[in-house]
Amino acid sequence: MVERNFGSLAAESFDLSISNSSCKADDACFVLSSGEGAKRVSINASSMSELTYGIGYYTRFHCGLTVG
Repeated sequence: MVERNFGSLAAESFDLSISNSSCKADDACFVLSSGEGAKRVSINASSMSELTYGIGYYTRFHCGLTVG
């Protein structure tokens, strides 16, 4: 999915995963992480909806890109 929308080179820069390990109890959340100068962005979310939101958040607030 990332490859289709962003291209194969960009797809190699993302680690996307779904798990509840980063969330408190039954909360819905996403965690965005990347080290300074890192070439990979990790987004861990509690559900597919939260993962999609996390990708949108990253592209809007870190890349200046809006998806409509």
